[in-house]
Amino acid sequence: MMQRYESYKPSGVYWMGNIPADWEIKKFRYAYTKSNAGEVIDKSHWHFGNELLFTCQKTPMQSGYSKFDDRRRTRSNDLLLTRNGTPYVHLPPDGAIYSNVVQRVHLPESYNRKFVWYALSNSCQHLSGYGDIIESFNMSTWNNLVFPVPPRPTQDRIVAFLDQKSSEIDVTIAKKAQLIELLDEQKTILINKAVRQGLNLDVQQHESGIEWIGKIPSHWQVKRAKYLFREIDERSVSGEEELLSVSHITGVTPRSEKTNIYMFMAEDYSGSKLCRPNDLVFNIMWAWMGALGVSDRAGIVSPSYGVYRQLKEGSFNGWYLENLLRSTQYVAEYNKRSTGLHSSRLRLYSHMFFDMELGFPPREEQDEIERETKRQVSQIDALTTSVRSEIEKLLELRSSLVESVVTGKIRV
Repeated sequence: MMQRYESYKPSGVYWMGNIPADWEIKKFRYAYTKSNAGEVIDKSHWHFGNELLFTCQKTPMQSGYSKFDDRRRTRSNDLLLTRNGTPYVHLPPDGAIYSNVVQRVHLPESYNRKFVWYALSNSCQHLSGYGDIIESFNMSTWNNLVFPVPPRPTQDRIVAFLDQKSSEIDVTIAKKAQLIELLDEQKTILINKAVRQGLNLDVQQHESGIEWIGKIPSHWQVKRAKYLFREIDERSVSGEEELLSVSHITGVTPRSEKTNIYMFMAEDYSGSKLCRPNDLVFNIMWAWMGALGVSDRAGIVSPSYGVYRQLKEGSFNGWYLENLLRSTQYVAEYNKRSTGLHSSRLRLYSHMFFDMELGFPPREEQDEIERETKRQVSQIDALTTSVRSEIEKLLELRSSLVESVVTGKIRV
């Protein structure tokens, strides 16, 4: 059973309630001695290099930016606060760099830096910023944030306790995250095998005649794409049809369902390519990553996308076709056939796709493969959902434990 402190007093903060009698409530403005913002660091310096860069994102990244003022680099007893998006409190190592939307603050030695990090991270859940699209938090907002301050020995004990408990919870979360990765891998293997080899692995097989396709069931056929599809270049006059997007994760989906608020939206979509239900759509710039799908609706897509329609309607089950063309071997072949100066600029044009072979079963078998594979995938998804729920509960447990300890509800 968790112990409580001997006596309590009102904190004067509605969400905090009572705190131990020998603790203080302090505005953050009185907790640090120095403060400064970082520097504007262009995105061309992100994700590579030997510098550790903190931005408004949750986790830092590597950077090649070499002109950061050494006097501003982080030192011991520094914290970094984000001022755009979600309010994060970072514990940086010595010598880190940070962008102009991040504020460095230096704490006096009277504070255990790790305790302030725990306490502020808990308190900032109650921060209210400003801005309609991206919430911002200026230093006035951070300065007015209150947090509980126990005596230094108590801070040290709290940090030791929370570090141990957090580590135990993190180990459990990591194991469950690894299980999710294994389940995702199992699902990918299941779908790949089903669309490339069928459901009955004991059926007689033969060489397809195409090295990268390999063996397929003997009753399946191999045809070049140009004998199965025709390219469609129908254009929208008004641009008012439903706007669709194509990615390697979700296939063809309405742009309105995208949660990335930074996606560019044009003022006029007239001239966009039209597509119909069951049309195959390639994002030719990202085909090397598997960015394609079979549309389940009419709509418009980028003029630079490739839209293909079956020469013989009903030859392919849409689910089967999409998963066949997104299978590992086919995506690897797009990489080989695509052209471009380097990997991030590869393009798979229509003549390249039309020259590719497809190995596939009769339509009835495609339908059976869809039904049975979806049944097995649903079982994997149910298990994945259960594990994700367990992770969420562990995260909630850790958050609740931190709040209870740093506000003095539990004595350590």
